[in-house]
Amino acid sequence: MRLAPTILGQHKTIERIHSILFVGIGLGVLLSYGLGTGSYSALKWTFLFVGAGAVLVGAVIRLIQNRRVQFDKITIALIILNLYAALSLLWSPDPDGGLLQLPVLATISVLML
Repeated sequence: MRLAPTILGQHKTIERIHSILFVGIGLGVLLSYGLGTGSYSALKWTFLFVGAGAVLVGAVIRLIQNRRVQFDKITIALIILNLYAALSLLWSPDPDGGLLQLPVLATISVLML
């Protein structure tokens, strides 16, 4: 019975970290426009890739602590979508362009989780 408040506290802490991370990513993406770089897209994807990396690092830390993996229906659907996108490169007329889009799709998928 004593574990429940600890788990609840950890869950709230993780939610706060995710909220702060998404606000930081959002502000970074929105405020990076017009910084004299000439390429809004590069800064936007940099912030999104860093955010997805932070989420993955947090997931690995939780995996090491809990030693348990749980997938819900949305996670399974996103994994299947990413695997199908990678598999579809086999019959794609432009596999090089598709290969450039796979990290983008994976990043958006990680941020959706």
